[in-house]
Amino acid sequence: MGAVFFTALLIMLIGLIGCAVPAMPGLPIIWLGALFFAWQTDFQIIGWPMLALLFILMAAGATSGIWLSALGARKGGASIWSSALGLLLGVIGLFLFSLPGMIAGSLLGVMAGELLRHRDWRRMMRAGRGYMVSWAVSLVVEGGIGVLMIALFVTRVALYRSLNG
Repeated sequence: MGAVFFTALLIMLIGLIGCAVPAMPGLPIIWLGALFFAWQTDFQIIGWPMLALLFILMAAGATSGIWLSALGARKGGASIWSSALGLLLGVIGLFLFSLPGMIAGSLLGVMAGELLRHRDWRRMMRAGRGYMVSWAVSLVVEGGIGVLMIALFVTRVALYRSLNG
């Protein structure tokens, strides 16, 4: 079990690095590390409930760039319609061009929405800044969720080992 644990942990650490590297799916890699360990140990130590919890955390963290950025644009003064346009173009950009497409699509949507709505370049720039600051915060959130996922995994394995020798 030791080699399997360290292999899973190595996969997870690669995923944690991926949380900071654009276009690398860090949180899904962490989750796959837990799934690998569960599969190799016949789901005796890490079972479906823990995998489901880790999956929920992964989904929240992996999408944080989209929803936190939309909230940040609102905080920067963007209207709900501009934020919605940014969210829509961000999702389209994500599917078409991965992470760079998500960032560019969201930023373009927020800024274009504000410019079309108010015809005010300053307001457009403020909304764009709000978007970018929130996107940076989302990187921190994603990294924090990655650390939490690994900590839950290690804690569960350690607890199992202490109870079962």
